[in-house]
Amino acid sequence: MSRKFPPSIDVLIYAAMPPGERRIKEISKFFRFTPDFSYEGLRASFSDICHIQNPMALDIKRAPWDAIATQVASACKRNAKSIRFCLAKGEALHRLMSRDGTEFRFLPMRSGPHLPGGSSLTLWMDAVCIVGGLYRLPYIDLRSETGLDSPEARHLAASIQYRFAIEQSPDALEYDVRPALIRLSGTFATGYQAEFVRIPDDPFLTIDEIEGKLRSAHDDVLTVMASLDGKGRKQPPDEGLFAFG
Repeated sequence: MSRKFPPSIDVLIYAAMPPGERRIKEISKFFRFTPDFSYEGLRASFSDICHIQNPMALDIKRAPWDAIATQVASACKRNAKSIRFCLAKGEALHRLMSRDGTEFRFLPMRSGPHLPGGSSLTLWMDAVCIVGGLYRLPYIDLRSETGLDSPEARHLAASIQYRFAIEQSPDALEYDVRPALIRLSGTFATGYQAEFVRIPDDPFLTIDEIEGKLRSAHDDVLTVMASLDGKGRKQPPDEGLFAFG
C-alpha cells in the first residue's frame, strides 16, 4: 500500500513538537485520517480576496465577494463539502481584507525550504500586507482546529518566513517587513472570523536550527510509515533540506 506523505505544513507542526512519544502519536493520526475536502479552491483565489496590487499597474477596484465566491465554488470541482467550507472561510477573509487601512502589494519572494522528496514549505504569497502603516508577510492558516495553534509552531513558522523570504529580499528588509499569521476562528455553524495573530517576539531560529527540527520530524514520519507498512525505515536522501528557489 502506497502511503501519501503528510503535507509540508503538517511536517512543520510535527517539527515544532519535542521528539518523543507524543509526536509519534500525532504523526500516526495523520495516516488514520482521510480528508474528504480540500481548501485548494479557496487558495486559488487568494490574490483576488487580498486584492494584491502591482505598484506599476493601474488602480483596480476590489472585486465584490459574490464575484469571487463564484470562482471559488467552480474551483472546488463539485465537492459539496469543499464548496461549503471554502465559501464560509473565504467570505471571512474577504471581510478582513476589505477593512480600511489594509492593503496588499505585489513583491516577488523566494520559495521556502524544500523537504526531501520535493515538497516545499512556503508560508507566504508574493505580496506584503500593509496594516496601519506596518509591513507584514502573512501566512493564511485556513485550519481552524489543526493549524498553527501552539507558540512553538508559530515561532517556527515565523522563523521560516524571516530566514527564507524576508532576509533574502532587499526590498523586504528595507521596509522592515515582519512575519505575520492570519487565522480563522469559529465553526461552520457559528461562523468564521479572520484575524491577524500576534507573532512571538522571540529571536528567530537560525537556518541550521530550522533544518534540524524539520529533518528530525521528517525522519519520524519515515519511521511511522515504515512501522505501519511492516518494513524497515527508508533512509532519507543524503542531501540538504534546503534549496533557495
